[in-house]
Formats: sequence, structure tokens, C-alpha cells
Amino acid sequence: MDVRTLESGQEAPAVMASLHAEGAQVVIGAYASDLSIAASAAAADAGLVYWEAGAVADRLTGRGLPMVFRVGASGANLGSNSARFATSQLASLLGKQPGSLRLAIVAANDDYATSVAAAATREAAVAGAPIVLHATYDLTLPRWPQLMARLAAARPDVIILASHIPDGISFRRAMLAAPHRRVPTRRAEQRGTRELRSAGARLDASRRCLPRLVTG
Repeated sequence: MDVRTLESGQEAPAVMASLHAEGAQVVIGAYASDLSIAASAAAADAGLVYWEAGAVADRLTGRGLPMVFRVGASGANLGSNSARFATSQLASLLGKQPGSLRLAIVAANDDYATSVAAAATREAAVAGAPIVLHATYDLTLPRWPQLMARLAAARPDVIILASHIPDGISFRRAMLAAPHRRVPTRRAEQRGTRELRSAGARLDASRRCLPRLVTG
């Protein structure tokens, strides 16, 4: 087995040509979607079988390259499952019907997250759930305060986040640190507090049913 390091997609053609010249026949994938898209194309051009077990971007197999295979989940699977869980499980826990569950979909601006977000959007439409915000962020310069302000203005019940692990952690920290808008009347505040506590208790009681965040 020959192990090669692929730092960027631009390196893929030279790496695959070198592997082919040395007699390799099968390449096991690069894991990250952006790298895998470039690596699989270069492997196909070099006449190598490309076997991916990690990257989930739909584009990886959507190009129809006959020697590119994936055995893991796709972005479409992850996105549709996330929206389906929100509308079929979280809506009732929050005391809402799917058609009144306000969804926000936030995604990194890369192939993986775009695949997840697109599938979540389609599944939400099937359930009739309104999407109150579509937002993307740059992985290098995400601008969390501006994004949190947009989310606060949209007032979603559920946020579907298509992220990688590092930016997912940063997003959660930014969300927890963001200032919260107060409801203008005391009655509304008390009602909102009771509803949130009740929903939180129900969600906490069923937390074992919550899906893991899956990144690619």
C-alpha cells in the first residue's frame, strides 16, 4: 500500500499520474469532499478506480464517472434526513405542526454543505415547512456576528446547519454568545419562557433520539 498526502485539489493530477506510473490500480479516497472531487476526477483521467468512504458531496458521484465509487452517505441523505427529523419529530416537541415550523438553513459555501442544504430545502418543501432564512458563510472568514443578526431577525424555530466540525463548533459558540432580543411585553416574556422551558424539557427527555451532526 502506498500512502500519499494530498494538500490541495491542484495536486491531484500529478499524484494520480504518479500512482498510475507505479502500477497502482485502486485509490482509496481523500475523505474531504473538496479534495475528493478533484482526486476522483484525476484518478478517472489516469484510468484508476477511485473508492471513497468519507466525502458526501453529491457532485462526487453525480458526474457519472464510471470508475468512481462511494460507500458512505451522500449529502442528499444527510440533508433530507435532517429536515425530515425536524418536521416529523422536533415540530411536535415544540408544539407545532410541520407547516408552521420555521426553518433556517445555514451552510458553508462548499460542495459538501451545498449538497446537504439543497436536500434539506427539498425535504422541507415536501413537508410544507416554511424556510425563513437561507444563509451561507465563508469557511475562511465566516462573519458570525452578521450571520447571528440575520438569524435573530428571521426568528427560526429550528436551524439546520451544514458545516464541518471546526466551523460547526465556532457557529455554536457564536450562537451562544450572541445577544438575544427581548420580547417587548412582560406577558409575552412570561409566555415565551414557559413555552421554551416546556419544549426544552420535552427535548431533553427525548435527547437520545436526536441525530448526531455528520460532517464530510
